[in-house]
Amino acid sequence: MLSVYDPYDDVFGHFSKTRVALNHLVSELRPEFGFENDTAVQQALAHALDVCRMLHIPIKNHFRRVFLYSNTGLETDWLLSDLGAYLLLMNAGHRNYYTARAQLYPFFRT
Repeated sequence: MLSVYDPYDDVFGHFSKTRVALNHLVSELRPEFGFENDTAVQQALAHALDVCRMLHIPIKNHFRRVFLYSNTGLETDWLLSDLGAYLLLMNAGHRNYYTARAQLYPFFRT
């Protein structure tokens, strides 16, 4: 399991109650959400960030860029809150099967 260490937690630990849990890693959500390539992920992420800006939702509470080291080198990824993951899925595009299912979920729950 990936564990992210934030050195500012030691300094600003008393603010932790106002923080939202960032439980989702975009690289893990990518196949689950049906993204075909990195460009589709980046476009959906950009749109999700725009939604937050438009509604004055603090981006830093729901999206955090992280750097992961793998055999191929350093890779950029994102940690997301539940809201961030939802916005990523909703902005995946109208031709994404999982986005379409999520949009109709309230009407066709089983």
